[in-house]
Amino acid sequence: MMLIDTTWDKASLYPDGHGYHTGAHAGSIIPSARRYIASIVVHSIATASFDQARDQLLHSARHSMHYLIGLDRPIIQLLDPDLMAWHANPCYDRRYADDRSIAIALHWSDDRGPLPLALQETTRELVLWLLACYPSISLIDMYRAHARPRGCTLEPEGWGDAAFYTWADALLRQRGTTAVPHHTWPALTLS
Repeated sequence: MMLIDTTWDKASLYPDGHGYHTGAHAGSIIPSARRYIASIVVHSIATASFDQARDQLLHSARHSMHYLIGLDRPIIQLLDPDLMAWHANPCYDRRYADDRSIAIALHWSDDRGPLPLALQETTRELVLWLLACYPSISLIDMYRAHARPRGCTLEPEGWGDAAFYTWADALLRQRGTTAVPHHTWPALTLS
């Protein structure tokens, strides 16, 4: 059973503009209607501990995620998906930009090896739930496929292109959504 911890709410701690945007019109205290969400973007965060990852995403004024997933931990919701997290701009395809996507961060890094099946399963449960809540979502992709400049990140770490796209396409097909062709971009190797 999927557990989502909603006690770490960035929007209750910080004002609009602190790593997220409410979508409220200038001068209005009433937020806009539910935003159109086209995609889910999967990231990773490689900190020494899950609590460090949570605190970094919670308190950063420059970026945010909607959800954080770690091994043997409940999923943490940092922002309501109807708020815009600052996580994917600039990107090559507007359908994956901040204003059109939900951001999921996995607490994992390549130096720990391949992404464990348990972490993939927790992510799958969350994504299936999001697909049920947001019928407009028709795309699931990795941050590394859309980040600018090309090759600037390996996120999500520990999850190869072929394995990720097989996983994502199966979730979309399960809901009855036709998967779109994916583009893979080689990461830059810095020496």
